[in-house]
Amino acid sequence: MAEATAAGVLARNSVSNLARVASTSLVALLMPVVLVATLRPDLYALWALMFGLAGFVLYLDFGLPASVQTLVSRAVAGGDLAAASARAISGIRWASLIGVVMLAALAVAGFSAPELFPAVRAGGGEVALVVLAIGVGNIATFVGNTASAYFAGLQRSEIAAVTLVPGRVASLAIAVPTAVLTQQLVLVALAYAIPLTLGSAILVVGIFRGAPGGRRASLTRSERFLVLRFSGPLAAWSIYMLCISGAGIVIVGRFDFRAVAIFSLASAFAAALVGVQGAIVSPILSELGRAHEDRARFSEVTLLGTRINTAFVVLGVVGIEAVYLLAAPLLTGARGVPALEASAIVGCTVLAAGLRLTVSPLTYAFVAAGAHRRLLLPPLVEAMATLTATIALGSLLGGLGVALGLLIGATVGVSGTLFWSLVKTNVVDVRPAVLTRSAVLRPLLVLAPIQLFLVSLTLITPRGEWTTVGAVLAAVLLTALLAWCVCLPRLVRLQLAEHLRRRAAVAFAR
Repeated sequence: MAEATAAGVLARNSVSNLARVASTSLVALLMPVVLVATLRPDLYALWALMFGLAGFVLYLDFGLPASVQTLVSRAVAGGDLAAASARAISGIRWASLIGVVMLAALAVAGFSAPELFPAVRAGGGEVALVVLAIGVGNIATFVGNTASAYFAGLQRSEIAAVTLVPGRVASLAIAVPTAVLTQQLVLVALAYAIPLTLGSAILVVGIFRGAPGGRRASLTRSERFLVLRFSGPLAAWSIYMLCISGAGIVIVGRFDFRAVAIFSLASAFAAALVGVQGAIVSPILSELGRAHEDRARFSEVTLLGTRINTAFVVLGVVGIEAVYLLAAPLLTGARGVPALEASAIVGCTVLAAGLRLTVSPLTYAFVAAGAHRRLLLPPLVEAMATLTATIALGSLLGGLGVALGLLIGATVGVSGTLFWSLVKTNVVDVRPAVLTRSAVLRPLLVLAPIQLFLVSLTLITPRGEWTTVGAVLAAVLLTALLAWCVCLPRLVRLQLAEHLRRRAAVAFAR
C-alpha cells in the first residue's frame, strides 16, 4: 500500500509538473533557435558567448533551491508551517545576497571579454552592458528558483508556475522582435532580463506577504543560517557543475570561435533537458524529505523515482535531438561548422546531460538524508575529468572535442555515483547493480537503436523534407512507447493511466 501511495503521489506530481514546465521549456528551446535565425551570424556568435559568460549564475546556485525544498518538506512533515516559511525566506535572502556578489563578478568578466577572447570585435563597454543585463535576468531566475522551492516543498508547484511562467514567455516574446527590429544586443539583453526580473520579484513579494509568519519568520539566528549550513556541501557541488557545464562555451570560444554558435545551441538544448527533468522529478525530493526517517520507504521512493526519471530522460534526449533535426534548415547562423559535425556536437552535449541526469534521484536521496556532506570527492573527480577532457580534446578537435569531453566527464560522474557514493553513504537498501540496471542499462537499451536511426537519418536523408519530418516523429513516438514499456514499472504505468483517465473524464465533463 505504501508503494502504491508513493507511486500515486510521484505520478500525479510528475504529470502536473510536465504540464507546468511545457511553456518554460519551449522558451528555453526556442530562444536560441529563433535568435540564431534572426540575428546576423557575427552578432549571434557574440550573443552566445556573452550569454555563456552570464550563464554561470544559473550553475552557481550554491544548492539553495534544493536545500530550501528539502528543509521545507521536513518542516511540513512535522506540521510546522512557520518553520517552513522561515527557511524559505532565509534562502531567498541568501540568494539575493549571492546575486549581488555575482553581478560584480559579471561586470569584471564583461569588461575583460575582449582580452579573454581574441575573436571578439566589440568594445569592452558594450560587452559589459550585455553581460550585466543578461546576468540580472539570470540572477532573478536564480532567486525565483529558490523562492519556488518553497512551493515545491509544499507540493504546490503550480503556484510558482502561475507567477514565473508568464515572465519567461514574455522574455521570448519581447526579445525576438527586439532582435529583428534593432539588431542591438544591449536592447535584446534588456528585453530578455526585464520580464524575468518582474516575475521573480512578484513571487518573492508574495511569499514575504503571504507565508505563515511573513517577514518575522526568519528573524532567529538559527533559522537564518540553517539553510546556509545545509547547502554548504551543495555549494561545492555547484562550483563543480560550473566546471562541468558552464565552462564549455568559454573553452569553445577560446579554441574554436567558429563553433560558438552551434555549441551554444547544444548547451541551450541540454539546459532545457535539465530544466524539464528537474521540474518533473523534483517531487521525489519532497517525498524523500518526508520519508528520511523511514529507511524502507526511503529506499522504495529512491528506486521508484529512478525508474520514473529514466523514462523522462530518454524521451527528453530524443525529443530535443528531434527538435534540432527539424529546425536545422532554419539555423543559418550556426553554419560555421559542417552539418555532420554540428549534429555530433548537439548529440554528444545532449547525451552527456541525459547520462548525468539518470542518477539525479540518487543525488536527491543523498541530499534528503544529509549524506551529501560526505560526498565532496566524487563531484570533484567528475569536474576535474570533465575540465581536463574538454580542454585537451577542445584544443585538438575544437567544439566537437569539447562535446566529447562532456560525455567522458558524464561517464566518470555516473560511475562514481553508482559505485562509490552509493556504497559510502549506505542511505538506501538497494544494491549498486540494481540501480545501474534501472538508471543506466534500461535507458541505454532504449536510446541505442534510436540514436543509430537518427545518426543514419542525418547521413543519408536531406533534412527539411517531409520524409525527414515523418521519420523524426516516428522516432519520437517509438521512444515514448519503449520508455513506457521498458523504463516505467508496471505499478507506475497503472497509476499514470488512471490519473490521465480521470483528468480526461473531468475535461470532457466540462
